Amino acid sequence: MRFYRLTSIKKHIISIVFSKSYVSSAVTASVIILVLLVVLQENPPGPIESIIVITWTVLCINSLRIFSHMVSKSIVEKRALEHEERISYLKELSYVAVELFPIIIVFVMSKVGLFGISAAYKVSIVIIISLLFYYGFTIIRYRTGNLILRILGGIGFVLLALTLVLMRMLIS
Repeated sequence: MRFYRLTSIKKHIISIVFSKSYVSSAVTASVIILVLLVVLQENPPGPIESIIVITWTVLCINSLRIFSHMVSKSIVEKRALEHEERISYLKELSYVAVELFPIIIVFVMSKVGLFGISAAYKVSIVIIISLLFYYGFTIIRYRTGNLILRILGGIGFVLLALTLVLMRMLIS
């Protein structure tokens, strides 16, 4: 019974990650996470503090973004949103939580002592840049079947992400 529940949860997470609505929320979360990782890497707090700062910041920013979308839709349509509409907006926040999961695992591994905090930041940055490649690839996949264009979309997202890292290096 327990195995069935874990399999069901895993299938649900995978279905979220491959859904179209997930990608836009995940890109926003990934960029925020990347900026935080690059900024915090200079003077990193401990692993637990890093988890708290990154998770709280990403959830707060995305909650505000989602709330502003809900309010603007309500104002434009001059009506209160229906229950299903509010739930669909709130699902976006769960998509962001899925995005945070690999970063949390990396910092927990650092807390346990599998590697140092600076390595946790580097691994997390690589994970986020890899995810951004996937999102760029996926967004183009919804628009065209051309593999080269999809790869270029992924590379474009990575290049944009790397400009954030380079800007931070230039400031230091």
